[in-house]
Amino acid sequence: MPPAKPPVPPLEAYNAIEAFKAGRIEDAERLLRRALTKAPGDREVNHLLAMALLHLGRAPEAEYFAGRAIEIAPTVPEFHNTLGLALSALKRHPAAAAAFAKAIELRPAWAAARANLAQERTRQGQCEEAQAEYLRGLSADPASPECLEGYADLLLRGARSDLAAPLIHRAIPKALGRAAAKLAVMLTFLE
Repeated sequence: MPPAKPPVPPLEAYNAIEAFKAGRIEDAERLLRRALTKAPGDREVNHLLAMALLHLGRAPEAEYFAGRAIEIAPTVPEFHNTLGLALSALKRHPAAAAAFAKAIELRPAWAAARANLAQERTRQGQCEEAQAEYLRGLSADPASPECLEGYADLLLRGARSDLAAPLIHRAIPKALGRAAAKLAVMLTFLE
């Protein structure tokens, strides 16, 4: 028997997505909070609210709502990645790394989550582990702007500009579409 589809989010959630697209994050937050009163157990509404709060610089609240989304649907890798971003913003780096690792466990070929984990490894001084994670991300997606940029930055920190230059050259055209790609990941539930 196939798994049950999650319920359709309230109309406010769809309006919030349009507000996100238009860069009106405060409006998106307001609409998502209204949607939450109608559907407090909706995993997507909780997750989108966490994303909005992250964009607004309110990481403690983002952590809470990402955690709620995970409680409702623990096997969705985006929710763990968002939790990792909130924990990273709160400078709780080991916990952030664990959240990114869980996202990768759930979707091993997700290069962006691997780049996030690599950044956490770098922050913890684990540069070899970070390099390995960037390489795994690039193996999964050779065009990943997050992995290309992060790995180039890691190489530059290690005074390896000879190796970083080709990566930077590959990353520049990808960077233009980076914001659109992040938005696409955030809106995957519409598909």
